[in-house]
Amino acid sequence: MNTTNQGVALIDALYDEDDETARVDLPPRSWRSTRSEVAALVEFAQEQLDGAWQRYRADVRAERLAATDRRGQSLAALVGLTRDALLERLGALQLRHGSALQVAHRKRDSVSDEELRSLVADLESLDGEGRS
Repeated sequence: MNTTNQGVALIDALYDEDDETARVDLPPRSWRSTRSEVAALVEFAQEQLDGAWQRYRADVRAERLAATDRRGQSLAALVGLTRDALLERLGALQLRHGSALQVAHRKRDSVSDEELRSLVADLESLDGEGRS
């Protein structure tokens, strides 16, 4: 038995809970391959990773663009609202998300209407359920 098979047999012996189960036996030299086969496998894996990364970046880019668009629509819809209406919308968002949503301004009286409008627009754009 070569050293690779001895290693597999040792791992099998250590972690096998049942003596009745089949043991893992590797035929000699089954793990060997040529340098060109390894290079082809590495190239294939890299292509797969590159493709996955490109799809991920495209998804992130699309989500950012959608959030920016939602923020623009939400901000436009908030322009005519009073401070009380903005606070009501902020309260609704806090109710919907609970402790997952934390706002840095504890004293809402110190926040200007424009800052409050921008905050609500940002939160609604990320929320995806914002009112139009």
